[in-house]
Amino acid sequence: MDEEEFFEEEEIEEAILNEKEKNNKNKKSKTKKVTKNKTKIKKEKTKKDKNKKNKQKEIVYRDKGHPFLTFFLVIIIMILLGAVGYLVYENYYKEKEETVKEETNINKEKPKEKEEMNAADALLLGTDLYNSSYEIYNGRSNFSLNSEESITCDDEKLCSLISNFDSVVNNIFTESGKKEFERNAKTIRKIDGKFYYIDSFELNPNSYIETNLEVTKIRDDQITFKAISDYCISNETISCQNKESETKRFVIVKENNKWFVDEFVNPIKE
Repeated sequence: MDEEEFFEEEEIEEAILNEKEKNNKNKKSKTKKVTKNKTKIKKEKTKKDKNKKNKQKEIVYRDKGHPFLTFFLVIIIMILLGAVGYLVYENYYKEKEETVKEETNINKEKPKEKEEMNAADALLLGTDLYNSSYEIYNGRSNFSLNSEESITCDDEKLCSLISNFDSVVNNIFTESGKKEFERNAKTIRKIDGKFYYIDSFELNPNSYIETNLEVTKIRDDQITFKAISDYCISNETISCQNKESETKRFVIVKENNKWFVDEFVNPIKE
């Protein structure tokens, strides 16, 4: 081989090596560009994601509103309502309460006067009940007698069963007045728990003339009287010139909105 050929071969080999180096450099630059492009794409994606998140936050913030602002508005509304309520109370309800208190105080200071029965009405009521007591003590009154159940009592006297004793007596007397009547009435006899009327009873008023009442005390449920009974102490039968008087207590009471005789003294002595 001559020198020219040898140099040509070396030149050819150098040219091949230079081309390889160029190719390698181009490949490296391409890979760098690709990686750069990839990083750019990633950065752009992260930016887009951040922008989306920020937009979502803004949307949520716009929808929900700020919590502190809402709380502040609620407090202001409550304060305004409280102020309005206080003004209404001061201007209307408080004045109404004060007027009601004043009325109650006036009512306490001046209690309602109870309507008491006047003396005239009390006297009429007492006279009516006194006469009813007198009749039942000294006569047959409203008793219903059952002659079929008659028995012999008091020195062979005939006594007839009183069939309506309780209804008649309970319509005139209280329980205390009823017991007093059962003990002292001269017209009746109690035998084996039953009450009988003495058929042959005759009233002998003797010297008794009349009884007049005077009101002594009136209460809501009780009225007390003086029962002033006059008696003749002479033998005159038509007009008595010599009289004497006896004063007894006569009391009526109110039970279940009805008046009854509680104390009665029979003016007939014999």
